[in-house]
Amino acid sequence: MIKLILLVFFAELLFTVGHVFFKKAANKLETPSFQKSHRSYLVFVGNVLGLPAVWWGVTLIAFALVVWLAALSQGELSLVYPLSSLQYLMVLFAARLFLKEKMDLAKITGTLLIASGIVLISLS
Repeated sequence: MIKLILLVFFAELLFTVGHVFFKKAANKLETPSFQKSHRSYLVFVGNVLGLPAVWWGVTLIAFALVVWLAALSQGELSLVYPLSSLQYLMVLFAARLFLKEKMDLAKITGTLLIASGIVLISLS
């Protein structure tokens, strides 16, 4: 059981860091105006693909997928999937730490409720 929890934790950590890279990349992009022309779609895609942070995010999420599949191979989906909710906790703290996003009472309370649910499911 500990091995399974560690696998899920590592997968969720990789997913979280990958999403932080995506957000950092998104912060560098201009808001696309897709109503202008079809060319604007191509320009936006080119801009996205030209950002190293996007590629770091894709790479980390690809590794996370491999670890996630390893976790699924060792546990029941009804247990492993709820454990993936750890990502909510990780994203909250990663957004605060690396993106300087604000944490308010509602975010903290909601995240703690999710964490409580994780604990209850893990005990079954």
